[in-house]
Amino acid sequence: MFRPLWIEIKLGNLRKNLSLVRRYVGESVKILATVKQNAYGHGLIRIAKELDNLGVNFFGVGSLEEAIALREAGIKKPILVLTALLPSTIKLLIKYRVRPTVVDLAFARRLDKEAKRLAKKVDIHIKVDTGMGRLGVWWEDAKKFICKVCNLKNLYVEGLFTHFSSADTDYSFTTFQIKSFNALIKECAKEGIFFKYLHSANSIALIKYKSSHFNLVRPGLILYGINPYSKMNIELVPLLSLKSKVIFLK
Repeated sequence: MFRPLWIEIKLGNLRKNLSLVRRYVGESVKILATVKQNAYGHGLIRIAKELDNLGVNFFGVGSLEEAIALREAGIKKPILVLTALLPSTIKLLIKYRVRPTVVDLAFARRLDKEAKRLAKKVDIHIKVDTGMGRLGVWWEDAKKFICKVCNLKNLYVEGLFTHFSSADTDYSFTTFQIKSFNALIKECAKEGIFFKYLHSANSIALIKYKSSHFNLVRPGLILYGINPYSKMNIELVPLLSLKSKVIFLK
């Protein structure tokens, strides 16, 4: 490439933004760093390695390819694929110790069968739809689904999570989603089902809705210095700069 055009990433700013997240959520809440889509265009491997050094607990990716890339780069911490996977990926996700998002009983049964064949137990997270209308088991039907998955002996339901549709614009609906998620957690507890990780908060929710923190949060944009809540002045510093050189003055 001969054009004088490049991107610079200041990794030092990542430390500052992560420190801000930690101030919002406190020491008791763990952090799943969202590095999907090539770390929002900032460079998956370099960003993940820096976050690993800074002590994040978990990584969230958008595809199995990204998860494998992190494993091959030496990342050993837990990795969750935040979208559903096809059955054809099962052998690879077990091989690379990747946590899948489970929303389908047929997939869960095939995963359990392969895990049994390999004499392994696979950690999974179940996603619940509390109103976004995208990926996930509908919250009112989720207890029955969770009970069935928990009966699969070679799967460990490590986490339960949901996602907010409009945390930046609709307080009442976001509050409804949090209440629905809490109601499901209580219903599962009555059945003797508890989860190591409960998570719902994206960048804006971890700022606006403390009740959404549970014991794991999923910051994305905020890590990269992008303010998710324009009504609030947040001390973020952008990582990315797009630069060029003047080629002609007249």
